[in-house]
Amino acid sequence: MRFRVTMNERQAKLVIKALDLYSRLGGGQIEEIERFLRDQLVSGKGIASRLSVKKLMVLREYIGPIKRHVLALRPGESLGITSGEAADWTRECYDVQRVIQNGVAWAEMPEGGSQVWFDDVDRLGSEPLPEFEVVES
Repeated sequence: MRFRVTMNERQAKLVIKALDLYSRLGGGQIEEIERFLRDQLVSGKGIASRLSVKKLMVLREYIGPIKRHVLALRPGESLGITSGEAADWTRECYDVQRVIQNGVAWAEMPEGGSQVWFDDVDRLGSEPLPEFEVVES
């Protein structure tokens, strides 16, 4: 089966963020939860009303031991997207994220740039890379 999804720029950027978080969590980077919640606190929207800097500091204290005891990873360590230990779905999420990120970057700056987003996307997962097409500027 094949599907086609049409989305606006904001939606594409949300998908990029979601896939980035999902693939990072799949690689054992559970400290990304704290970063996600910190971003929510800064935005002042969504679950921000339930958060505080103090609560995020408590969360940070728990993440290290959880990572060490549950995942057998040291703080700051992860499986890495190309690691043989990483599940293929983490690489597939990363592939989809990179294709969308690359397409959005070229749409925003047709002249290109030096950032990694303009590089050709190499497939890391087992599935073929998705296709990305700008349908309207």
